[in-house]
Amino acid sequence: MYVELALPIPTGTLFTYALPEAFSFCQPGMLALVPVGRSQRVGVVWRILEEPTWTQGTIRPIHDILTPEPLFDADLLYLLDWMSRYYLKPLGQVVAAAMPAHLRFEPHHRAIWLARIGSIKPEWEPLVALLEKQKSLTFTPLKRHLGAQDLEKNLRILEK
Repeated sequence: MYVELALPIPTGTLFTYALPEAFSFCQPGMLALVPVGRSQRVGVVWRILEEPTWTQGTIRPIHDILTPEPLFDADLLYLLDWMSRYYLKPLGQVVAAAMPAHLRFEPHHRAIWLARIGSIKPEWEPLVALLEKQKSLTFTPLKRHLGAQDLEKNLRILEK
């Protein structure tokens, strides 16, 4: 299986990625974390395909599905596509404008807070409190507020 994604970058092109079996629950409108060059970006799953439409080169797999259900429903995807064509704007720019600001990924690392599930270790409370307040922060302000020691390791543990 394959997916076509709209990435919030100024291009009218949909990008094709392989859909690993672990993400078979994927639906159009969900947010996916994908490799773009040497960085990662968040894109909107536009459609799911049996066979890829792009066949020139290697198709890389998506890294993760970030939302448990579609953030954009079919009507909104249709509207965004229509807006892109009507206003002659690249689909990526239209998608970027429609995405909540805290979910747009820049080409640097960012921590996004989705929800608190279960108990949190007391030593992580300052990190969780900051993320709950801000919803999304790059690593630079997180390191400034909390210190650089073991920040990335603690974020990975908290993610699980």
